[in-house]
Amino acid sequence: MLDVARYFLSLDYVKRYIDIMSTYKMNVLHFHLVDDSGWRLEIKKYPKLTEIGAFNGEGEKKSGGFYTQEELRELVKYAAERNVTIVPEIEFPAHILSAVSAYPWLSCRGEQLSVPDQHYISKDLLCVGKDSAITFLKDVLTETFDIFPGKYLHIGGDEAVYTYWEQCKRCQEVMRREGLKKASELQAYLTNLVAGFAAKHGRKIVGWDEILQRGKIDCQVASMIWRNMKFAQEALDMGQEVVLAPADYA
Repeated sequence: MLDVARYFLSLDYVKRYIDIMSTYKMNVLHFHLVDDSGWRLEIKKYPKLTEIGAFNGEGEKKSGGFYTQEELRELVKYAAERNVTIVPEIEFPAHILSAVSAYPWLSCRGEQLSVPDQHYISKDLLCVGKDSAITFLKDVLTETFDIFPGKYLHIGGDEAVYTYWEQCKRCQEVMRREGLKKASELQAYLTNLVAGFAAKHGRKIVGWDEILQRGKIDCQVASMIWRNMKFAQEALDMGQEVVLAPADYA
């Protein structure tokens, strides 16, 4: 994994990283493009994601950056020539303060916020009760699929705080409609929805281990186990694919 969301890195840096990966015969780059503190992927339908979401601070303290779609296509080609597949990560429902700062209507509260200059976990989640937010997500993923031809899409799914979903009338209505008992189960609802959408594009979902623990998953996904290795056996017992990524060591 290369985290360019919290710390933006130049295209030349990423190419050099891929060169080193290839030297050591590492053939999958998990490309962390979205987090609270930065949105690094140009989405033509939503230009504010990079106009606003890719930068923090003001004046001389302003920092950040993003990759154009043309640059990313160049990077995909560069990686493929070195036998490296890039797996993009578009994080949700949490870790999207950069998107909410650009488009406040994506969240349950709809408040104008700003991209933080120090990393923290925002409580603002993508509002699953708004059709506009779901449409946004599908639009973003459609453009992402057009850039990255690989089999897998990483959806993040970690460290969500469900306070605002519990307070949101729209989200509560989805819970009643779907027969869900806890707000956290809305995450599985969203994961299933996106997995189905991705499957129509010939893609498969990867997420952090939380995606299997926030309600019933109705489809095949890959789970990256980062918190507790016992979750790996639980995922395997569900018939799911597993990638071991223990935070204690990696």
